[in-house]
Amino acid sequence: MTAQSSSVSVASAHDSTETSAVTARGLLARITSTGADVGPLVARVALGLAMFPHGAQKALGWFGGYGFSGTMGFFTGQLGIPAVFAALAIAAEFLGAIGLIVGGLSRIAAFGIAATMAVAASWSTRSTGSSSTGPAARPATASSTRSSPSGSRSSS
Repeated sequence: MTAQSSSVSVASAHDSTETSAVTARGLLARITSTGADVGPLVARVALGLAMFPHGAQKALGWFGGYGFSGTMGFFTGQLGIPAVFAALAIAAEFLGAIGLIVGGLSRIAAFGIAATMAVAASWSTRSTGSSSTGPAARPATASSTRSSPSGSRSSS
């Protein structure tokens, strides 16, 4: 190998390292930058405010929730979700909502919430095949029916 080809190889390696650093900076800039439009701001804050109570229920026990340990117990015990994924779901809902409200890494926060909601939607329909959880979707049981004053049975 000649001295000239050796210096070209070193220069090429240096250029590729520089290029990957520039690409990483560009990617980080794309993830963290925001525009001055009002529409995305309103959507971001609205989603954050809608998700915050759900995340606070799971993480802190606020709004009638069971807190982190209770939610982890339910997710891992009754639902059979691995602990890592259960903790990520709680963090995505709670920290993601805060991130959306204050505008910190909102694209990453929105992705975490979207992933959690996609899994929750698919998880909730896997046993019934339906996404409806209202009274019409549940079969009537002895505990959900009562006798009316005329003696006929009606659904509650």
